[in-house]
Amino acid sequence: MGERAYIYIDGLNFYYGLLKNTPYRWLDYKSLFEKVLPRNLKIHRIKYFTTKVKAFPQDPQAPHRQAVYLRALEMYIPELEIYYGSFLVNTKRKKTPSPSRRRHGKTPGVCRCHRSRGKRIGC
Repeated sequence: MGERAYIYIDGLNFYYGLLKNTPYRWLDYKSLFEKVLPRNLKIHRIKYFTTKVKAFPQDPQAPHRQAVYLRALEMYIPELEIYYGSFLVNTKRKKTPSPSRRRHGKTPGVCRCHRSRGKRIGC
């Protein structure tokens, strides 16, 4: 028996950094790392760190899709353990660019911008 390998995955960064908008979103992490790691290493545990995503108006089904995916990972890969954390969504008010309004002495428009996962949503 070879040495044990413990794999730690930052789920949100892995998904948003590598998988989103690709055909590889349903990735089998065990198979991937079995191909990447040296043969003398046996995968003992895969620790998958993530947070439960929230529904936004432009993607209300995101929590459901994530739940289905995480359930599939747990069922298919017995070595995988899921750890839940949290992330913050910051809401800021920003002025909208409207030079024509400023010329007439009116206050520029304001919108709310949501930032999560390092990406701007809703503005």
